[in-house]
Amino acid sequence: MKENGPYKCANELASLSEKEIKRHVKTLADKDIIDLLDCRFRNVVDVAAGELHERGAVQLVAEALLSRKLKTTLGKVAAFNICFSYGRRCPKVKDICLQYLYDTSNTIVAEALFGLVFLGDKDAIPVLRDAVKRSTSVDDEKRQAILSAIKALESANPFLYKYARYVVFKGNPWGLDVDKYPDRFLLGK
Repeated sequence: MKENGPYKCANELASLSEKEIKRHVKTLADKDIIDLLDCRFRNVVDVAAGELHERGAVQLVAEALLSRKLKTTLGKVAAFNICFSYGRRCPKVKDICLQYLYDTSNTIVAEALFGLVFLGDKDAIPVLRDAVKRSTSVDDEKRQAILSAIKALESANPFLYKYARYVVFKGNPWGLDVDKYPDRFLLGK
């Protein structure tokens, strides 16, 4: 993969069927699959993310986020989704979320806030308030997302966060009170 680089490989894979992409991706080392997360083809990113999740490569994915190895929004979102599927078991999930609070992409800021809200760490509230204060150059969508996250954290209800209102989890990766939110979990299904 190194000889051709991840982008040439991704270009070649993008034209294949999902089954063929999966067959090829299964032969790659985890670090090479991480490189595929950063390509511009959703079909390749989806297969790469699925394979990394299947392999339990959350540590490597977390490291890729922390080191800012991933540059595309598509790749970062895929990496966040892998990390968030592990919830609290994801290494350094709080550090990852805090690091991306000031990303230029509204989508990535929303992802980072999602993680902080589901961690339920009220220590993040002052950081979020500071982000609102310093947000003169931040657009209204980011500001509203941050304010929504603060409200969810203060209320101790992560589902009040504007981007979590319709979320349903398979399992309970965040260690939430299942009795308090019974309609939000697919347990044993």
